[in-house]
Amino acid sequence: MNGNKCYVLICNCYSGDDSVSVFWNEADAYKCMIEELETEITNLQNSGYKFESAENDVSAELYVPDSDIFFDWNIEESTI
Repeated sequence: MNGNKCYVLICNCYSGDDSVSVFWNEADAYKCMIEELETEITNLQNSGYKFESAENDVSAELYVPDSDIFFDWNIEESTI
């Protein structure tokens, strides 16, 4: 039996508030990842942190050097 293709967005973060979201469309998963990344960048900027970030089509990371503050997102293709 063939399943329907979907895209799983997994977020791991320093606070332990990890999350998983599932999307039918890869573009929607990517959009959500970028929105979450931008929200966390704004939060860190507003708190005065210096941070580093990187992103590509299927992953993003954000962290504060010399601290335990980090976020990473990964989009994985799956089937339902």
